[in-house]
Amino acid sequence: TGRVNTGGDPIYALFMYDMDAINDPDGEPIELIEGVENMQVLYGLRSTGGIVSYVQADDPQFIPSRVHSIQVGLLMASIEGTSDQRDERTYQVLNTEIGPAGGSSDVTHLDDFRVRMAFNTTVKVRNRRADP
Repeated sequence: TGRVNTGGDPIYALFMYDMDAINDPDGEPIELIEGVENMQVLYGLRSTGGIVSYVQADDPQFIPSRVHSIQVGLLMASIEGTSDQRDERTYQVLNTEIGPAGGSSDVTHLDDFRVRMAFNTTVKVRNRRADP
């Protein structure tokens, strides 16, 4: 966001662009939710046998017309450090482990006093047009 809390730590957020104005050089992103530190998305692809497997959008198996469901995971963090202990926990956001900076996780969060919580959900994609 370019903003910092009273402790000088960065404030994270989830932003979006207006797709009608995506090519507008003056188009500004719109902040949706403050406190989103990490977001993961997986796409559930249904095979011809009916089995659903979850992949990232850059996976060679990703075929948009086969998307059956979408998994979304968020790691949310308080804006200010309100805990009396450093956050040394590891969080599971979909299939990604997010640990404290300086730890063994590939993806990390700041080693600070913020309160964090992981949210994961699966949404079935309905009413999408079938392949012709």
